[in-house]
Amino acid sequence: MSRSSSLILLVAGVLMCLLAMSSPTSPQLLPTPTPSLQMIREAVELSILEVDVSVITTKRLTGYTSQARCCLIAQGTARIGTVLERASFARIHHDAKSLTIQLPQPTVLSVRIDPETTQLYSVDRSGLWSLLPFDTREGELIAAAWSQAEQRLHQVAEREALIRHARERTVELITTTLNQIGWSATVEWKPP
Repeated sequence: MSRSSSLILLVAGVLMCLLAMSSPTSPQLLPTPTPSLQMIREAVELSILEVDVSVITTKRLTGYTSQARCCLIAQGTARIGTVLERASFARIHHDAKSLTIQLPQPTVLSVRIDPETTQLYSVDRSGLWSLLPFDTREGELIAAAWSQAEQRLHQVAEREALIRHARERTVELITTTLNQIGWSATVEWKPP
């Protein structure tokens, strides 16, 4: 074999290797991931609804010969969402790529009064308390009004319209998340 024929064979071999490496292979189909509760939890965490709430509350403190009353205009934020620890799959159909998930009803998770926008509208004293310094009892009265305002803000946030909106938002985020991986979902709400 001559030197030129071996060089031609070597070049032909290198070209064949290069062509084999660059030729398209059949596409490999990656398996569709199976949804997990962790994936659902991440979507539901995003579905927490934050709403602004406000109430006007009055609180009265009465003594033997006196009384004091304060009026507080409280504004804050309520967070409404689903407790994720109680989520569970009811049915999973791998062939149809569909599932049913059961979630507890959304509830008010927390309420926070905004101290910058909340206003102490008035503190009125009558009887002997109007003549005496009132520092200690006034602080107690304002703290009681603040606590009552927090409870009332919680009640305002539990309105059915807000809970329904939180349910709709949760369903939307779960179905969107699962549609991105090729699955469909149905959400069933557990009784309260």
